[in-house]
Amino acid sequence: MDDLNELRVFVRVAEVGNFAEAARHLGMTTSSASKAVRRLEEKLGARLLSRTTRAVAQTPEGAQVLSGARRILEEAEALRDALNDRAEEPRGKILISAPEAFGRMWMTERVLAFMCRHRHVDVELIFDDRQGDMVQEGVDLAVRAGDLGNSPNLISRRFFQDRIITLASPAYLEMKGAPQGPGDLVEHCVVHMRDRNTGRLLPFQFVEGGKTVARQLDPRLITNSVASLEQAAMAGIGLVQLPEVVARQAIWRGDLVEVLEPYRGVPLSGYMPMRTEIDPLPAMAEAAAHGIVGVPVIRAKGQPLVFSQWEPDCDLVDGPFGASVPAVERLITPEILIVPLVAFSRGGGRLGYGGGFYDRTLEGLRAQRPTLAIGFAYAAQEDGDLPLEATDQPLDMIVTERGVIEIAE
Repeated sequence: MDDLNELRVFVRVAEVGNFAEAARHLGMTTSSASKAVRRLEEKLGARLLSRTTRAVAQTPEGAQVLSGARRILEEAEALRDALNDRAEEPRGKILISAPEAFGRMWMTERVLAFMCRHRHVDVELIFDDRQGDMVQEGVDLAVRAGDLGNSPNLISRRFFQDRIITLASPAYLEMKGAPQGPGDLVEHCVVHMRDRNTGRLLPFQFVEGGKTVARQLDPRLITNSVASLEQAAMAGIGLVQLPEVVARQAIWRGDLVEVLEPYRGVPLSGYMPMRTEIDPLPAMAEAAAHGIVGVPVIRAKGQPLVFSQWEPDCDLVDGPFGASVPAVERLITPEILIVPLVAFSRGGGRLGYGGGFYDRTLEGLRAQRPTLAIGFAYAAQEDGDLPLEATDQPLDMIVTERGVIEIAE
C-alpha cells in the first residue's frame, strides 16, 4: 500500500506541477509529499521530477512512469470498488447546477471522478451564473455563491470558502505601476462585473480600517462573465477582482499578479480555551465583527488541523480531546492563527502539548502562502531555554496580559 500511496502522490504532483498544491489536495504536508516522491525515485532508480524554486517538471523517465502509474491507480480503484460489499449500486440521474467559472475550474473534475466510480448514475451539468428557481427547474444539487436568501424548500450547507482578490497582468503593471492602496484605483483602468441576477455592477471590495468598504469605479470594460473578466485582466485591459479559486491557475502560470493584498479580508483562527489556557474569545469576537474566524478541528493523530468557521453565538459540540467545535462544520483556510501553548521564548519559540498538530498545520499553510502565528499566553509562561526541534514552527508575535512581544527578525 505504501507503493500505491507514493504513486498517488507522484501523479498528483506531476499533474499540478506544484508540491504544495498536491499536498493540500491529498491532505498532507509539503515535506511528506516531497519525501514520498523521493522514496519512489529511490525504489525505481530514476529521477522522475525536475525541481526548481519556481516549478516542478517531469523528466522523460517521469513521463513514462506517470502513464503507467495512472493505469495502476485506476485498476486499484476499480478493484477496490469491485470488492466493496454494497447492497445496491447507485442508479438514476442527477441535475447539477453551478456558476460557470467555478464549474469549469473546480467542479467538472470532481463530477467526472464521481461518474467513473458510479457507472449507473447519469449527470446533467448546467453552468450558469444565473440563480434560477431550483425546485421549478428540477435541479437536484446546486452550488451557489453569496447570500442564498430564505427558502423553506431548500437545504443548504457551506462547504467551500474563498476570497476575492485584486489582480492585473504583469504587462499592465509594468505600464501603469501597481496601486499601493484602494484610493490609487482612480488612476487605473478597471474591469467591472455585472450581476446576471440583479443587473447591478458589482463594486470592488476592500478591508480598510477593519471594515469592508465597497468602491464603485469608472470601468473601461463591463462584462457579465467571470471567464471574460479573467481574459480581460490577462490581456492587460485593467485591474479586476476575481475569486481566488478561479484565478489560481493564471497566478501559477504568471499570467496574473495579485495587488493590494493588505486590503483583502484575512481569515483568522482562534481556539476554544481549555483548563488554564488564556482566553482568546474576546479577540475572536472582535475579529468576527470584521471577517471570518475559525477554530481548529482535529481529524486524526498525525494529521494537520482543519478549521471550522466560528461565530460568537454559534452552537458548539464536544470534539476530539475535549475541545469544543462548531456543531455545523464550515471549513475555512486561515492566514492568521492564534496559537495556544505551554511555554514560549522571546525568540518566537513555542512549546506545545506534544501532538505536533500546530507544527504540521503551520508547515502546510506556510508552504501555500504567508501565514502569521500569534501565540497567546500568560507572561509567566515565558521560558528562555525551551527544548526546540528543527520541525518546530516559530511564532511571529506573542500576546500576553502584559502586552505584545514582537519577534526580532
